[in-house]
Amino acid sequence: LGERSEAIRLFENLVAQHPEGINYHIALAATLLEMSQAENALKLCDTIISKFPKTGIGQAIAARCLRRLGRFEEARVRIRQGIECNPQIGAFYAAEAGIAADQGEFEVARELLRKAGEIAPGTPQELVEDARLAMRTEPQPIIIQKLKRAIEALKANPLILRQSELKSLRRELNRLSGDAATVDEDSAEWVTELVDDA
Repeated sequence: LGERSEAIRLFENLVAQHPEGINYHIALAATLLEMSQAENALKLCDTIISKFPKTGIGQAIAARCLRRLGRFEEARVRIRQGIECNPQIGAFYAAEAGIAADQGEFEVARELLRKAGEIAPGTPQELVEDARLAMRTEPQPIIIQKLKRAIEALKANPLILRQSELKSLRRELNRLSGDAATVDEDSAEWVTELVDDA
């Protein structure tokens, strides 16, 4: 927990020093979300949207925050705004697919994932949402296969700050495969990489 608080302070300082650096804003918002500070991350999204309105990134992160808070309708509105700003980001469609699945709209989710795959196949967002959809709609062997793909994608991209999702997917895979191995690996690794990268 101390390492994650340190990461928040680091990115707060970097945002203050580089107010036009979108990547620092994104990293701070994602770190806040990882720390279960979705409301604070959501407030930061207003700044991101104001400073970088045409990227759609602020809207997408806001949608992720709102989804985490269980505010699915608002999340859907935000991600659609992000898509309107930047329709060539496949991960945005995958994010909407996840929200649609949360609302029980599984066919809509499949279509959005198809669209995401057309634009940018194999992104971590697409694979994670595909695995989560499979958990609701597919037989166990397919779920396990898709969970493994999503886990590998997240492990290969630690700087996207989805360690809580990685842990959740690992736990589900272990449950389905009957593996009693712990999933609580050292969660400080991502902080070290972030600090070194910054």
